[in-house]
Amino acid sequence: MSMSEDSTIGPRNDAVIDGKVWVKGTTKEMLDTFPKLIPKKEDIFVCTFPRSGTTWTQEIVWQIINDGKIDYRPLHVRMPWVDGMPYAQPENPYLVTSAGMIEKIFECFPSPRVFKSHLPYDLVPKGCGQAAKPLARYIYVMRNPKDVAVSLFEFVAKVSGREALSWDELFELFYQGKVYYGPWFDHVLSWWKHKDDPDVLILKYEDMKEVSVKRGGRKKKKKKKKNETGSISLVCYLLYIFCYAKGHHLAIINIHHDHFVGTCTLYGALSFSLTGFIGLLGAIRKIATFIGKELPLETLERIVSQTSFNAMQKEGNSNFSFIRGFKGLCIRKGEVGNWKDYFTEDQSKRFDSLIKEKLAGSGLEDEF
Repeated sequence: MSMSEDSTIGPRNDAVIDGKVWVKGTTKEMLDTFPKLIPKKEDIFVCTFPRSGTTWTQEIVWQIINDGKIDYRPLHVRMPWVDGMPYAQPENPYLVTSAGMIEKIFECFPSPRVFKSHLPYDLVPKGCGQAAKPLARYIYVMRNPKDVAVSLFEFVAKVSGREALSWDELFELFYQGKVYYGPWFDHVLSWWKHKDDPDVLILKYEDMKEVSVKRGGRKKKKKKKKNETGSISLVCYLLYIFCYAKGHHLAIINIHHDHFVGTCTLYGALSFSLTGFIGLLGAIRKIATFIGKELPLETLERIVSQTSFNAMQKEGNSNFSFIRGFKGLCIRKGEVGNWKDYFTEDQSKRFDSLIKEKLAGSGLEDEF
């Protein structure tokens, strides 16, 4: 495929409005309508830039509010994709063709209401123009843009009929921000500005998987106190063995989470199986606290097990494997640092420079 100067990513006939690519069927009037939609009290929005852990987080949130019960209905039926409603596909149960239809359908969804959205903060439904701000809650997940680019490449190439799109071409489009929902930096920063708002919770994908990566792929080194690998770690390790034998698999993590992470490092035999487990546990607890949901230990443990990445890959109703061409793609690899298998050294350096430039002064400069 030869790229023209005004090329953008996305299947043919997608909507390009103000230089950004939106799903097919989207109009300027619809974009103006989204932020004016009035959420109901305690509505929850799971928001991300595409390919940043959206599906995974959706299922986590759904199981939290439903006490760990698995719902076998398709995820997109349970949790409507607000800005995806204009997308004319057979599996879309909430197809709209006008801004007026969006307003009517949005208002009719029954509680508890949990929505998915890829919209930037300024366009997400929040009752703009209303005298009182709705009591909705917004969970935003951000991910290393390099891994986002790779995941987007695999998704578009295999699902959207753009097999001719090479990695080098995708990289250039992503670098220029000519992808779905515009530049990654603009999207993330639109939400990051509201990180301290009481109705916004920002999570980092890498933290959910308990992997912390700096540019260049090197793990961040944390300063350890002198006693961190001493008697406290040993006590935590022994307590964990005791609790595990008794069936209380999460008890020690609830008591000494920080020290237990150190213990996993010290006792390498445990680190492989429990590292992701601990990261997921922390994310679930943060989300539950944020939405005001108390979870018994048994329920918390069940949700951790049922929303592990391996479990999600096997769950067709969450992984969209029932849709032709989607199997294994919505929950693909989920690896942190997979970009290293795609980026050339020059591409990596160029993107690192872009990260430094775009995120300067935001507090996110050293996060990716």
